[in-house]
Amino acid sequence: MTERENTGCRKIQPGIAPRPPGRHGLVQYMVDNVKGLKESEAYEITFFGDHTEFLESDYLACCALGEYVLSMVDGVVDDPVGLEDIKPVLDVAFDILEQLSASDDDWIIAAVTSGAFDEIAICENDETFAAILHRLGPKSRELYDDWTHRMFPREPGAVPGIVL
Repeated sequence: MTERENTGCRKIQPGIAPRPPGRHGLVQYMVDNVKGLKESEAYEITFFGDHTEFLESDYLACCALGEYVLSMVDGVVDDPVGLEDIKPVLDVAFDILEQLSASDDDWIIAAVTSGAFDEIAICENDETFAAILHRLGPKSRELYDDWTHRMFPREPGAVPGIVL
């Protein structure tokens, strides 16, 4: 039994989202699989509207996903009533992060760490931050911990009041 299973965190079920396409094409993959991402403020801010020259950037795709997850979790921490509505979307988003974190492609790993994880790491709400860390799967949590220990050490947040 892994450490994450011992903490009572729900284990991510493989296959929630289809397998990522690998290098390039992540923007369309995420838009196709993460409900509401394209209409989100995170997407609008990251891609400056509909500038097609940015749509092949794996880094920006991961930035948008990280910011979208952060905004959804932050909203649920503030008002847990909406959790059931966004839980399926969060399941897919965290599944994608888990699959990308397990990639053998250094390019994908760099996009996940400097894109999605950078958005998560700058979270100012300790409860939101802790809830996201608690929800990461084993591969994404291992990658996140390794990356943050190298980039900017931070004390772990309090145990989340809400389990995603």
